[in-house]
Amino acid sequence: MATALCPDCGQKIVIGPKPKKGQWVSCPHCNADLELISISPLELDWAQYDEEDVEDDFWDDEEDEFDDWDDEEEDYDDEPLGWEEEEDF
Repeated sequence: MATALCPDCGQKIVIGPKPKKGQWVSCPHCNADLELISISPLELDWAQYDEEDVEDDFWDDEEDEFDDWDDEEEDYDDEPLGWEEEEDF
């Protein structure tokens, strides 16, 4: 297995049997998001996020949260709580 050092915490990270330049990995020790920037020697650097992608991911998560609310069925009676129809005697 190919391994590389995390630039954040210095721990070894298993990359896998066929590492590819540009491959993203997450450090299991410090949770840093990393990118494989060199194959020979194996070298990792902090992953570079595209600002637009990060913003889109944020709003996608928000939309998913609100979509869940729409799925819930609400059961409302026509009358407020505590009110009962009066019968004529």
